[in-house]
Amino acid sequence: MNSIAEDYDSYFIIESKVDSVSISNYKTLIPVDLNSGDFQKLRATYQSDEWLLEIEKYGITYQFALDSAYQSIAAKFDGENEIELDQPLYITNARQRSTLVIFYLMYAKERESDVIFVDHVKGLILLHKD
Repeated sequence: MNSIAEDYDSYFIIESKVDSVSISNYKTLIPVDLNSGDFQKLRATYQSDEWLLEIEKYGITYQFALDSAYQSIAAKFDGENEIELDQPLYITNARQRSTLVIFYLMYAKERESDVIFVDHVKGLILLHKD
């Protein structure tokens, strides 16, 4: 963690106090626990003016837009590096009919550019009912 603090202007750790989520609108639950060492399974990329978090699980790559999530969470930090959420963070991909539910997420904003570095994602991918 020291290298992240040295290389980036800001880093965020998010942890939810909630230990359960409703899955009534979903048909499949896929657990996610990845860190930056899982390079083939966890990436943050910039495509078409949008930051995407790509998670590969069971041979399928799921993409989730980070921009809106980043903006809403960064506003809550107000100089702090760690916050607890009263509810999990939901990031939805309507085209893939999937939702990423975050219980723990750490990422940073690089000094010289708007690069979002995702270090650890722990949560669930929920696939919507058809």
